[in-house]
Amino acid sequence: MKRNPDPKKPLMDGGRPIKVTVQGDDLVGARRSDPSNCIMARAMLRQKGVVDVRIGACIARVEYENKTVRYALSKNDRALVAGFDTGRDGFAEGYVFTLEPPRSQDAKVPPLGARKGVKHGTNTRSGSQDGVIRRRQVSHRNMFVIPD
Repeated sequence: MKRNPDPKKPLMDGGRPIKVTVQGDDLVGARRSDPSNCIMARAMLRQKGVVDVRIGACIARVEYENKTVRYALSKNDRALVAGFDTGRDGFAEGYVFTLEPPRSQDAKVPPLGARKGVKHGTNTRSGSQDGVIRRRQVSHRNMFVIPD
Protein backbone atom coordinates (compact mmCIF):
# COMPACT_ATOMS: atom_id res chain seq x y z
CA MET A 1 0.00 0.00 0.00
CA LYS A 2 1.44 3.36 -0.99
CA ARG A 3 2.20 5.86 1.76
CA ASN A 4 -0.12 8.56 0.41
CA PRO A 5 -1.95 7.93 -2.87
CA ASP A 6 -2.31 11.65 -3.63
CA PRO A 7 0.41 13.80 -2.04
CA LYS A 8 -1.65 16.97 -2.63
CA LYS A 9 -4.27 15.74 -0.16
CA PRO A 10 -3.28 15.76 3.51
CA LEU A 11 -3.04 12.34 5.18
CA MET A 12 -4.56 12.27 8.66
CA ASP A 13 -5.86 9.83 11.25
CA GLY A 14 -9.60 9.35 11.57
CA GLY A 15 -11.36 11.28 14.30
CA ARG A 16 -14.37 9.08 15.03
CA PRO A 17 -15.40 5.50 14.23
CA ILE A 18 -17.36 4.69 11.06
CA LYS A 19 -19.87 1.83 11.02
CA VAL A 20 -20.66 0.29 7.64
CA THR A 21 -23.03 -2.56 6.73
CA VAL A 22 -22.11 -5.10 4.03
CA GLN A 23 -24.79 -5.57 1.35
CA GLY A 24 -25.32 -8.30 -1.23
CA ASP A 25 -23.81 -6.24 -4.08
CA ASP A 26 -20.58 -5.92 -2.11
CA LEU A 27 -20.26 -9.70 -1.85
CA VAL A 28 -20.95 -10.41 -5.53
CA GLY A 29 -18.43 -8.07 -7.16
CA ALA A 30 -15.58 -8.34 -4.65
CA ARG A 31 -12.16 -9.66 -5.68
CA ARG A 32 -9.67 -11.40 -3.42
CA SER A 33 -6.28 -9.75 -2.74
CA ASP A 34 -7.43 -6.47 -4.27
CA PRO A 35 -7.27 -3.75 -1.58
CA SER A 36 -9.49 -1.33 -3.50
CA ASN A 37 -12.11 -3.90 -4.57
CA CYS A 38 -12.58 -6.19 -1.57
CA ILE A 39 -15.88 -6.52 0.30
CA MET A 40 -15.06 -3.82 2.86
CA ALA A 41 -13.80 -1.39 0.19
CA ARG A 42 -16.93 -1.85 -1.91
CA ALA A 43 -19.10 -1.22 1.15
CA MET A 44 -17.11 1.92 2.03
CA LEU A 45 -17.45 3.31 -1.51
CA ARG A 46 -21.20 3.60 -0.93
CA GLN A 47 -20.59 6.14 1.85
CA LYS A 48 -21.14 9.82 1.17
CA GLY A 49 -18.10 11.71 -0.13
CA VAL A 50 -15.80 8.69 -0.45
CA VAL A 51 -13.73 8.74 -3.66
CA ASP A 52 -11.39 5.77 -3.15
CA VAL A 53 -10.71 3.15 -0.46
CA ARG A 54 -7.77 0.81 0.11
CA ILE A 55 -8.11 -1.89 2.75
CA GLY A 56 -4.79 -3.26 3.99
CA ALA A 57 -4.01 -5.97 6.50
CA CYS A 58 -4.28 -3.56 9.47
CA ILE A 59 -5.07 -0.13 8.05
CA ALA A 60 -7.91 1.20 5.91
CA ARG A 61 -7.14 4.31 3.89
CA VAL A 62 -10.25 6.27 2.87
CA GLU A 63 -9.84 9.04 0.31
CA TYR A 64 -12.32 11.90 0.27
CA GLU A 65 -12.41 14.83 -2.17
CA ASN A 66 -10.07 16.99 -0.10
CA LYS A 67 -8.24 14.64 2.29
CA THR A 68 -7.08 11.08 2.89
CA VAL A 69 -7.98 9.54 6.26
CA ARG A 70 -6.64 6.33 7.70
CA TYR A 71 -8.45 4.02 10.09
CA ALA A 72 -7.44 0.91 12.01
CA LEU A 73 -9.18 -2.42 11.50
CA SER A 74 -10.34 -4.32 14.56
CA LYS A 75 -8.81 -7.70 15.34
CA ASN A 76 -11.94 -9.53 14.14
CA ASP A 77 -12.06 -7.55 10.88
CA ARG A 78 -8.35 -8.20 10.25
CA ALA A 79 -9.01 -11.93 10.56
CA LEU A 80 -11.97 -11.71 8.16
CA VAL A 81 -9.92 -9.77 5.57
CA ALA A 82 -7.05 -12.27 5.81
CA GLY A 83 -9.50 -15.17 5.48
CA PHE A 84 -11.21 -13.60 2.48
CA ASP A 85 -7.86 -13.01 0.75
CA THR A 86 -6.83 -16.64 1.27
CA GLY A 87 -10.08 -18.06 -0.08
CA ARG A 88 -12.22 -18.58 3.01
CA ASP A 89 -15.63 -16.99 3.31
CA GLY A 90 -16.32 -14.98 6.42
CA PHE A 91 -18.35 -11.95 5.44
CA ALA A 92 -22.12 -12.26 5.28
CA GLU A 93 -24.78 -9.90 4.04
CA GLY A 94 -25.74 -7.59 6.88
CA TYR A 95 -22.32 -7.81 8.61
CA VAL A 96 -21.48 -4.49 10.29
CA PHE A 97 -17.81 -3.56 10.52
CA THR A 98 -16.34 -0.55 12.29
CA LEU A 99 -13.36 1.47 11.12
CA GLU A 100 -11.80 3.03 14.20
CA PRO A 101 -9.28 5.84 14.56
CA PRO A 102 -5.78 4.37 14.97
CA ARG A 103 -4.48 4.43 18.53
CA SER A 104 -0.93 5.54 19.17
CA GLN A 105 -0.19 2.49 21.35
CA ASP A 106 -1.35 0.02 18.68
CA ALA A 107 1.81 -1.70 17.42
CA LYS A 108 0.13 -2.69 14.14
CA VAL A 109 -0.45 0.92 13.08
CA PRO A 110 2.67 3.09 12.85
CA PRO A 111 2.29 6.74 13.84
CA LEU A 112 2.08 9.31 11.09
CA GLY A 113 5.42 10.91 10.34
CA ALA A 114 7.36 8.18 12.10
CA ARG A 115 10.16 8.46 9.54
CA LYS A 116 9.59 12.08 8.55
CA GLY A 117 12.75 13.69 7.23
CA VAL A 118 14.63 10.41 6.82
CA LYS A 119 15.27 9.31 3.27
CA HIS A 120 14.52 5.66 2.64
CA GLY A 121 17.68 3.61 2.35
CA THR A 122 20.04 5.98 4.15
CA ASN A 123 21.31 3.14 6.35
CA THR A 124 21.28 5.29 9.46
CA ARG A 125 21.11 3.65 12.83
CA SER A 126 18.66 4.56 15.52
CA GLY A 127 19.81 5.47 18.98
CA SER A 128 22.51 8.00 19.77
CA GLN A 129 22.54 10.91 17.35
CA ASP A 130 26.26 11.70 17.71
CA GLY A 131 27.17 9.23 14.96
CA VAL A 132 29.21 6.96 17.23
CA ILE A 133 28.41 3.28 17.07
CA ARG A 134 28.82 1.74 20.49
CA ARG A 135 29.60 -1.92 20.62
CA ARG A 136 29.72 -4.23 23.57
CA GLN A 137 33.21 -4.55 24.98
CA VAL A 138 34.65 -8.05 24.76
CA SER A 139 36.92 -9.22 27.50
CA HIS A 140 40.23 -10.43 26.06
CA ARG A 141 41.24 -12.17 29.24
CA ASN A 142 41.28 -15.94 28.94
CA MET A 143 40.98 -15.65 25.23
CA PHE A 144 44.28 -17.33 24.50
CA VAL A 145 44.72 -20.41 26.64
CA ILE A 146 47.97 -22.29 26.18
CA PRO A 147 47.45 -26.03 26.58
CA ASP A 148 49.73 -27.87 29.02
